[in-house]
Amino acid sequence: MCKSCGRPLITTVSVSRCIFCGRKKGFFQQSEVKWTKRGAQRTAQRVVASHALASAEMTWQEAEVVCCEWMKGNGYRDARLTGTGADGGVDITSRKAIGQVKHHAKAVGLAEIQRLYGIAIASGKKALFFSRTGYTKAAIAWAHTHDVECFRYPPVAKVGR
Repeated sequence: MCKSCGRPLITTVSVSRCIFCGRKKGFFQQSEVKWTKRGAQRTAQRVVASHALASAEMTWQEAEVVCCEWMKGNGYRDARLTGTGADGGVDITSRKAIGQVKHHAKAVGLAEIQRLYGIAIASGKKALFFSRTGYTKAAIAWAHTHDVECFRYPPVAKVGR
């Protein structure tokens, strides 16, 4: 365990720093496995996803990781998060689908679903929308007629009509 952030200590072969908080590990601290950079990132995403599902409140970054891990386990094995900053309305990409995660306090409206649908059609991919609080009735009806899959989290579950 990292003494600074309290998460499991995951370090790479070349750098002895916690992948979560960036603090240098102590002399007596040992990580269980030395990871390659890519392996450390994957392991860190799994740890964040399991930690976020176990906690009562998660951040929007943890929500994106949870939804990305869900996509990887449900047919989109190449799913990955887009970089931070202006993402053009897409938080998760794969060869077959794009995903948008909304971690807002109010229900997602029709305009946000339509925006993701336009991006999906332009890129030739399936649209997946993830929301913490749910959707308006108009948004659900429109998404159903235009084949946009809507989900709520945590845990990730498909929203019916």
